[in-house]
Amino acid sequence: MIGNYKFAKQAGLIAIVCGIFQIIYGLLAIFSPDNLDIYYGWGEVLWIVACIGMASAIVGILVLDAGKPGWLTWLSGIAVIIGVLIRIVASILIIMGSSWDTLPLILLSILLMLGGMFALGIAILRGDKINGWQAWTPIFVSIFGLIVTALFSVNLFIHFILLGLWGICWMLVGYVVMSYASDHEVEPNFTTS
Repeated sequence: MIGNYKFAKQAGLIAIVCGIFQIIYGLLAIFSPDNLDIYYGWGEVLWIVACIGMASAIVGILVLDAGKPGWLTWLSGIAVIIGVLIRIVASILIIMGSSWDTLPLILLSILLMLGGMFALGIAILRGDKINGWQAWTPIFVSIFGLIVTALFSVNLFIHFILLGLWGICWMLVGYVVMSYASDHEVEPNFTTS
């Protein structure tokens, strides 16, 4: 079990670090609001790094076995990870300048990520491991992500900024994973009689 906590702590740390890259992604929208081409070049590389953090946060939750029932935790966690992987594929296609329309991939990834995070949040709230505001972080991710998605057709400038700020929600999930694992990690007892 000690190995699981160490692994979860590492996954949480990766989520926090990668969330910083997502915030940077959003900051780019402030400084170049009229140049959305930045999001079709190295800005997509930042998004890939952010996606790695998202997947790490979910892996950390799954390793901690933090939700109930277990089947809902795993099913929703896997849905989110698949959504993240689909978004990474879309980013790679954008970077490569592929003629494929990536919009269907991005929409599918959003559906899997937001739906999966909401279901995962319900499982964690039903579980007995993570309590208080920490148990609500996956639902925060889902609700904030829904707001960001809704703003896409209303105002791209605000959408991209909020997309970066969405990284804070993911960082909170990483923090919760890291914090829980740290609090419950037990050092082995090497005393001899």
